Order: sequence, then C-alpha cells, then structure tokens
Amino acid sequence: MTVAVIGVDPGRTIGVSRVRPDGSIDWALELDDVQACWELIRRAQTHPEGLHVVIEDYSAAGSMNSDAKVTIKRVGAFEELCRWHGIEYTIAQPQHRLSAGALAIEAVVTLYPYESATSMRNAIAATAHALAWRRRNRGR
Repeated sequence: MTVAVIGVDPGRTIGVSRVRPDGSIDWALELDDVQACWELIRRAQTHPEGLHVVIEDYSAAGSMNSDAKVTIKRVGAFEELCRWHGIEYTIAQPQHRLSAGALAIEAVVTLYPYESATSMRNAIAATAHALAWRRRNRGR
C-alpha cells in the first residue's frame, strides 16, 4: 500500500506539505505555529491510506543563532510528537530534498500561482522532502 507523506521543514517559519498516495500535492503551507502544523499532521493520520512524516534535520557547524536554536527545538518536538502518537517518521538531512527540488517548485507554484517561490521557500522544501522520500521508498 502506498502512503500519504507529509514533509516538514521546521524552521522559525514551518513549511509543511502533504503528498497524496498517488504522488499529487494536496497542500503546501507556511506556518508560524507548531500546534497548527501538528493539527494538520494529526488530521492526516486519520485517513485510511496511512501516513509517513519526513522531518528535515538541522545540521550546522560553528556558533548558533536564535533561528538555529528554534529549528533544533522544533525538529525534536515533531520527532517526539510522531513517536508518542505512533506516526511513522524519518529525519532527513537537508540535502535529501535536492533530487526533488525542481518538481517541488513547479508543484507549489502551480498550486499557489499568486505566491512567489521565494515567499513559499519553506513549503517548497517540505514538499521536496516528501517527494524525495516517496522516490526513495517506492511501493510504501
């Protein structure tokens, strides 16, 4: 059975995107609130096709600014929420989304034609993670 995939780019602005089991993009959003993002994930969990969440990890070298600290905390929060609620998840390195970047840009800009790719960059990153995970895990 193929599952729906939610990609999460958990920075100060959270990008979140749902890819349907058929590979089409259901939605891609930019949110400021962890709870609002989590509610979308929980709602998607109730669909019969199953769900997998892909969370972008944070990797850096050197000193950390406040944005980096927020991102690290949000990665951990989403990871623990998925674990506590029995939702399958993967922590993905930022470079894992690169293989699906162009497809994600096209999909999100088509879905939201009045938004620029720059204003939707976190949603695009989340979409790219979901698409890349599907590509690597065909048949799931």
